[in-house]
Amino acid sequence: MEKEQKLLDEAVKVLGFEPIVLCKVDRFRWSLEERPGIGPQMIKLERALQHVTKHPIDLRLQPKKDGNRRFDRNYLRGVEKV
Repeated sequence: MEKEQKLLDEAVKVLGFEPIVLCKVDRFRWSLEERPGIGPQMIKLERALQHVTKHPIDLRLQPKKDGNRRFDRNYLRGVEKV
């Protein structure tokens, strides 16, 4: 994953974006750390990375963790018996 992070850092530097942390690499699907305003930059980053690697790269955002545990609070008790 170090090689992919270096490629991402170079692409981010060339495009003039703020640094982005690479969380996970699964072949050509790369998960990035969530941060505000990254959405519009992702397509430009994908194109730059695809140009350098000569492979399709699919950038995704790491899913947010539910700190409030809404599922646990909103879960209807007793539904599992139905």
